Amino acid sequence: MKRILSALLLSCMLISTLYAYNQGANSYSPLYTDRKNKLVGVYSMVGRVSSDSTLSIEGFESQKHSLKETPIGFGVQVGYLLSENHRLLLNYEQFLKKHGFSHQLLTLGYAITPLVPNTQNLRLLLGLNVGVVMASFDSGSFTINDSSMGGLDFMGTTYGVKGGFLYNTGAGEIEFGIQARKLDLGVESGEIAVNNAPTKSSLDLSDTSSTNFFLGYNFLF
Repeated sequence: MKRILSALLLSCMLISTLYAYNQGANSYSPLYTDRKNKLVGVYSMVGRVSSDSTLSIEGFESQKHSLKETPIGFGVQVGYLLSENHRLLLNYEQFLKKHGFSHQLLTLGYAITPLVPNTQNLRLLLGLNVGVVMASFDSGSFTINDSSMGGLDFMGTTYGVKGGFLYNTGAGEIEFGIQARKLDLGVESGEIAVNNAPTKSSLDLSDTSSTNFFLGYNFLF
C-alpha cells in the first residue's frame, strides 16, 4: 500500500513537470474550449480491502488478525473544471456487502488532467482525495473460534491517490484507472461469547487500506 501511494505521488510530481513543459503545446479540444466546465459521472469498481486488525477481549491478550475482502462497488461524482487541466471532484462510493462487511466513502478531491503528448483525445488523470468512510459488520459475520461478535458500525477518515486516463468521446469522457486509499476506521466495542457468556470486546480497524480498479463515464455540460 505504501509503495503504491509513493509511486502515484511521484507520478503526480512528474506529470506536473510534464504539464508545465507542454504549456505551449496544442491542446485543442472543443469539449474543453467550449467551457463545458461541470461534470457528472458514474463508475464501477473492483479491488481489495486489507486490514491488520486487533481484536481485544476482556480478560485475554489482544489478538492480531489479517482481514481481506475483494468487494465490487459503484460510485457517482460531480465536479467542476477549473481549466482543461485542473478539476475539483466530490465522490460518493458504495461497496456491496460481502461476508457481512460493507463500506461507503464520501470524498473531496483535486485532479490534474494534462493532455498526453501528440494526442487530442487522451488525457492523464492524477488526483488526491480526502474524506470520511463508514463501514459495518453484520452480527455474526466476525467469528473467532466458533464465537461471533454482534453487529459493528465504524466511521473514520480516508485519504488516497488515483491515477488513470480520460478519453474524450466528444460528448463526455471515459475514465479508467486505479486508486489506493488509507482507511482509518478506528475502534468499535461490542460483545463476544466466551464459554457461553457475553464478554466485552473491541475491534480495531485503524490499519486498513484499499486498492481498486475503476471504469466509468463522465457527462460534461
